Amino acid sequence: ITFIAPVNAAEDQIELKTNKEKISYVAGTQYGNSLKGQGIEPDFDVFIQAVNDVFNDKEPRFPGDEVTQIIKEYQAEKQKKEAEKL
Repeated sequence: ITFIAPVNAAEDQIELKTNKEKISYVAGTQYGNSLKGQGIEPDFDVFIQAVNDVFNDKEPRFPGDEVTQIIKEYQAEKQKKEAEKL
């Protein structure tokens, strides 16, 4: 499975005809809204690679305990940036 993200979404609107295309778009908007609501601005190339890895049954690049540490570090960095704005 290969996902390709358009460089400029305004220019490259994908026509959504099939139910698979439509549910794929809905899933993308739901995940996108969730990430945006959490203040996460992903690197889309890396994000798409991770999704591809999941659907191709590849081992995650980070073990569970490292995932927890990455999340904690991200949250601490985000809180620090928020505090600096005040």
